Amino acid sequence: MTKYSREYYQKNKEKIKKNIRIWQDNNRERVNKVAREYYHKNIEKLRPIIAERQRKYNFIKNPRVLSTNPVAIFAREYRRIFKEKYGISTNQVYRNGKNAIKAVKKSGGRCENCGKIENLQIHHKDGKGRNFLEKGILPNNKLNNLMVLCRSCHATLHKNKNL
Repeated sequence: MTKYSREYYQKNKEKIKKNIRIWQDNNRERVNKVAREYYHKNIEKLRPIIAERQRKYNFIKNPRVLSTNPVAIFAREYRRIFKEKYGISTNQVYRNGKNAIKAVKKSGGRCENCGKIENLQIHHKDGKGRNFLEKGILPNNKLNNLMVLCRSCHATLHKNKNL
């Protein structure tokens, strides 16, 4: 920027910004195209910036997620340790009762279909799981009715049942 243009910009900053906004509004497609091209060319530089913005946004939306509150930290740590120990989330136990832990131990902490040890879920063999609570039917959480499957096998099983 030359000295003259720098001085002009300082004197007319608001007017220039207003004109830029008007031009961008009138040329929205062109602005978006340039922004997309810049994004794809500079993705590696932008990733940390985007991650930081996302972290701040998540904290604003749900402060407990990243809070320094000791209770929230303990709860996060408890859920992490529980998942490492049993292979299923605390939500799976909440939904399916304590027999969910017994079912995982019975299966050896593996999917009963393919043998994976990640993303384990509890499946009801009779099909009467937690979704039946809405219909007023209590789910059958007996140990002989529960089956441990990984997420992909569980989804495949339900997909095939619906066909």
